[in-house]
Parts: sequence; structure tokens; C-alpha cells
Amino acid sequence: RNTPTDLFSVLSQTPAGPLLFPGIKISTITNTPTSTPSSPGGGFESVTVSEKKIYWGICSKKPHSVAIAVKVENPDKVEIVYLFFQLESYKKSYDTTDWSGTVMDKKSNGRYTYLLKANFIPGRKNYSKAWVHYQFVAADKNDKVIGRTYIYDRTLTLLPCP
Repeated sequence: RNTPTDLFSVLSQTPAGPLLFPGIKISTITNTPTSTPSSPGGGFESVTVSEKKIYWGICSKKPHSVAIAVKVENPDKVEIVYLFFQLESYKKSYDTTDWSGTVMDKKSNGRYTYLLKANFIPGRKNYSKAWVHYQFVAADKNDKVIGRTYIYDRTLTLLPCP
């Protein structure tokens, strides 16, 4: 499966509105685990995701966002953490959107957080039900990649409001 790796082309874009990077060009192929690994991967200690399902549209009593938190292994070396995500159809494997990305909010002690809102996920209206794949990438002050998690797939579902 493709992973987002071309940070320099992503970082050179001028965002309009929320900092998202749709249409990221994919340049590296990586094997993807079929289930969530017990360890998030190089450079990260933990990944926490608050929901297993989120809903886009207008409905009450359904989660419309997911709180995401990561902890990096070497906080003194990490300047920024990126969250990359894409959708994959429940019905048709490999029917996916382009990767999008954003910068996570830096907290203390190597923690980074982000609130991913379902109504702002690009391509959501193209699927009646979709998986949200996501990956975290840590970079130093020179935007050199120093850590990357596995791609988390089939752990978060996106649905339209009923």
C-alpha cells in the first residue's frame, strides 16, 4: 500500500483554511499490517484514538470527530508531527482517496494531539461507508523524517449520519 513520504512537496503548498494537504503524491510502497500493531512503529511510543466510528453530516448523539494523541520516543529531536489519512471503500478494496495531511498540535513531554472532524475529511461523500487509514510522521527542525508509524487501517470507520 502507498504511504505518504514526500514531505517537501506537501510543506511547500500554501494552505487556504484548515491545514490539509489533499492529493499528496505517493513515492514509496510499504507493506501494511492487516491489524493494528501492538507497537506504533519507529519513533513513537503510543497512539491513542478515541472512537472506532465517526459520522459526517447532521445527526445527533453520534460522534462527529475523533480525538487522536501520539507520544514520540525522542521529544527533544522532534519538531513536528504530521497526521496523514485517506479513505478506503468498505465495498471495494483499494478504492481509495488521495492521502491528505495536517500538522498535529504540540503539547508537552513529547505528546501531540489532533481532533479529526468527519465533516472535513476530503472525499467522504463518495462512500456510503469507508475505512479511515492513518499514519503519523515525525520530523526534526529541518523537516527530515525521523520517525514513522505503521499505517493504521480498518480501525476507524466513517459513515454518513443515518
